[in-house]
Amino acid sequence: MLTKKIIALLSCILLWYSNILYAQDSLTNGQSVALQCLLLRDYRFVQQSSPWLTQRNAAALTLFNSQSISEAELSFTHASGKLTNFSGSPSSNDFQAATESYYRINPRTVVYGAISYNNLSGKDMTGSVFMQDRLPFDIVEDSLTNMGRKHRDTYHLVGAFGYQVANGFAVGMKADYTAANYAKYKDLRHKNKLMNLDFTAGVLGSFNIQGSTVNVGLDYTYHRRTESVEFGTYGKADKVYKSLIDYGALMGIVEQFGNDGYTDKTNEMPLFEDAHGVGLQLEFMPLFLSVSYSHATGYYGRPSQYTITYTDHDRNIFTLQGRLSHAFSTSRISLDVKYQSEKLENRINTYRGLTNDYGATYYEYYDATKSGEKGWRNFDVDYSLHLGIRHELPTWTITAGYHWQQRDITAYLYPYYRQQQLNTSEVTASMTRNLNLMGGILGVTLKGGYQTGSGDPYHDGSFVTPSAKQPQPATMEAFLYRDYEFLTAKQYHLGLQLKYNFIFPGTRLNTFVRTAFDYRKAKTNDERLSGFHNPHRTLVTIAAGHTF
Repeated sequence: MLTKKIIALLSCILLWYSNILYAQDSLTNGQSVALQCLLLRDYRFVQQSSPWLTQRNAAALTLFNSQSISEAELSFTHASGKLTNFSGSPSSNDFQAATESYYRINPRTVVYGAISYNNLSGKDMTGSVFMQDRLPFDIVEDSLTNMGRKHRDTYHLVGAFGYQVANGFAVGMKADYTAANYAKYKDLRHKNKLMNLDFTAGVLGSFNIQGSTVNVGLDYTYHRRTESVEFGTYGKADKVYKSLIDYGALMGIVEQFGNDGYTDKTNEMPLFEDAHGVGLQLEFMPLFLSVSYSHATGYYGRPSQYTITYTDHDRNIFTLQGRLSHAFSTSRISLDVKYQSEKLENRINTYRGLTNDYGATYYEYYDATKSGEKGWRNFDVDYSLHLGIRHELPTWTITAGYHWQQRDITAYLYPYYRQQQLNTSEVTASMTRNLNLMGGILGVTLKGGYQTGSGDPYHDGSFVTPSAKQPQPATMEAFLYRDYEFLTAKQYHLGLQLKYNFIFPGTRLNTFVRTAFDYRKAKTNDERLSGFHNPHRTLVTIAAGHTF
């Protein structure tokens, strides 16, 4: 099925590219002004023209001041190389079809929509059984001998509208829905189903203060996510499969696959979380500020008197971001700064099974035990410079960025504990040049970056001296050191993208074909990592689509 999709995608790209030869010689000779304007539009440039357009507060859509714009794209990416985290694939294929749009219905109403389908297939995969990251705990394969193919289908749908109720006051709503299926095709097998929903309601007020417009937004978001996992085997029944229940930094307990526990083959186990969040936005040109906070609670298992809830967790996320920007007649500059702090605490429930008068088993719960505390702090600074803007397409785009992350984990299995604090820093830069070529526009992008990190793989300790009979916590050192090197090893990356826009013959469609090459290489000589010596990662992408 995937092969047929790839062939169809390649056929479309070759067909569209062959029509380039029939395009007219230049934008200024033979093309109408209207057709020139069709080519001189870039969806991402329009989207990034205002920080409001990427906020979750849909009431701000009423500030959209460009013509309606949409983009649809089919893309295929092949990735190869071992420079991934311990759950990644050394060889994967990624097919995606996506479209999104900003559309003004009338002077008071603007809508936004996006829909996408992603098909990912990877070889020789192991590691975490979950799709999502930043987990309260993890279930990790306890062996390197059971690597196999994994496949994931992801469906994403977003709908939003903003309506100006009166001059200076607008309301809006946004729904962001994701569904996904994920499976491993080698024992120990797992099948996952993911549902992720964010619903936001917001308001926006505009005020005139001393001749300047001040925009203030306020929103509320409800978040709900469930990822259920079902374990099974098709192989020999006498083979034993074990999983590491990872409390943090690859330390926890080992569980044998069977009829109970986290990997119970008789039940589909959900990892559930819901959250409530609020956000506040303020714009007083040239400054934009946004602050948000959300609190989430969740569990793993089935919350019923007759079933087991294995864990409970709490999550708190605080985000502060701002943009300083200024637009000139043919140029635009912006500086984006973002800080985010996320804290997560997981608890293991203590329970015992009892039998009632009817012979049914029910469970009594006692005080829960803290199993892990996790924290992430991110700080990002991004600078953008757009020069020679023609209509809605810059001739030059230059970007530079600095991205920092700190991951702080403490796992508990009394009387033992494990701590890990890792810091990752990355600097990036890119340059894009759009130039007239064969009646269309060729965009050439060069990019690069350098990443490094610091910290120790782990620090183990105990609150009291353990007894001689007390077993040590289980660990998975192969994954621990691979994850450590992936985050902290010195590495550089380089990339090249070519994108050609042209008017499809006989239509008024701004059509494009795109190809990209990205290469990343790390320097590591850790003897504890077999086959992970100076790993690299190569991505090759081909794509085609329309901007309209």
